[in-house]
Amino acid sequence: MKRVWPLIILIFCSSLCLSLWAAPTKMTSIRIYANASQGDTNRLVFDINHATTYSATLLHTPERIVIDFKNTTLNADLKKIKFEKSYVKSIRQGKSRYNTLRLVLDLRQTVTLQHFILPAKSGQLPRIVFDLSAPLSTHVIKNSVIEVVPSANKTNRQDLALPPPLTEEKKRPIKPISTVNARDVIIVIDPGHGGQDPGASGQRGTHEKNVTLPIALDVRHDLQKIPGVKVYMTRERDIYPSLGQRLALARKVKADLFVSIHADAYRNHSARGASVFALSQGRATSVGARWIAESENRSELLVGGVNLNDKSYMLRSVLVDLSQTATISESLKLGTHVKNNLGKVGKLHANRVEQASLYVLTSPDIPSILVETGFISNLQEELLLNSPAYQEKLADGITQGIVKYLTDNPVPNTRFAG
Repeated sequence: MKRVWPLIILIFCSSLCLSLWAAPTKMTSIRIYANASQGDTNRLVFDINHATTYSATLLHTPERIVIDFKNTTLNADLKKIKFEKSYVKSIRQGKSRYNTLRLVLDLRQTVTLQHFILPAKSGQLPRIVFDLSAPLSTHVIKNSVIEVVPSANKTNRQDLALPPPLTEEKKRPIKPISTVNARDVIIVIDPGHGGQDPGASGQRGTHEKNVTLPIALDVRHDLQKIPGVKVYMTRERDIYPSLGQRLALARKVKADLFVSIHADAYRNHSARGASVFALSQGRATSVGARWIAESENRSELLVGGVNLNDKSYMLRSVLVDLSQTATISESLKLGTHVKNNLGKVGKLHANRVEQASLYVLTSPDIPSILVETGFISNLQEELLLNSPAYQEKLADGITQGIVKYLTDNPVPNTRFAG
């Protein structure tokens, strides 16, 4: 009998562990952040008590999204969700099978969809996030999110209630090479985050989105003083274009360069200094493959302006891979020039251009960099990043780096290639 007790205890503990492991995830609330009247991206947040897996399907006629959450129960009241100014007009619970929670999101119009899991952090539970955006062809997005025409004036700061910009005398014009009958270089500047996505936050409550926009506006102001340069911005005010929309804008305007501006954060508050990132080769390979696969449903597949529709899948793969390899090489050159000039402004966190798996840098044929202007989590740098004078210096460093790159690596058929 004494020999049986250990076995009984082992079986009991094993059963208990299995039951705990199989405990269903509880969805405690569903939140919608929306302002569809301004063409903003809607964000849906599903709060859950522990991680789970899910799948999402976008269906048409009628427009709806079907989401299946594995081993999940609904503990939220769907009747209390507010749908005003949202692309979602209702959420209903569908028929569930095999411990799967099915939610059906009925939509007011066609949308594009991105979704991801925010893992649990200190003091926070995990969340599943869905970003819904109107397609680029729709009127609401065209007029308020991505249709941003170049402007010679430094405006729209009033949206963030920031201090007034510095005087024009403190701006230093840069004279590039010019060529008759050549096109302008097209540059897209992307202020990170915005709208319902504040980004990182500093110890004094500064939000990243309120730092990236004025720096980006300064960069645009400086670049537009250069003959032969045309600048577009992914946002000019406090709204949130999705990552897909930011990249789509760059492709729509046929950008030659894409520069995304951010402010870093780290749990170690002593970390400080600016960094510059380009895309890693591993991310490029996976994105390139997906890009080709997705293009099967598009009307045309272009790389560097060359139509690849009549090419075999193998040849397309090789051409896209070569294009993206060359793009990363150019991104590293651009990033090096920007990093070197930022080093004249303040401390650098890294002495080389770093490479990372960043979605916003994944355009196969547009040299793209992400600039971390400093650590907003560092109290000293938070104060600097809030200073219009320091923002001006950072913008000047970014601008000088871009111009140096264009002068040393002129884009063919542009005024810099004279």
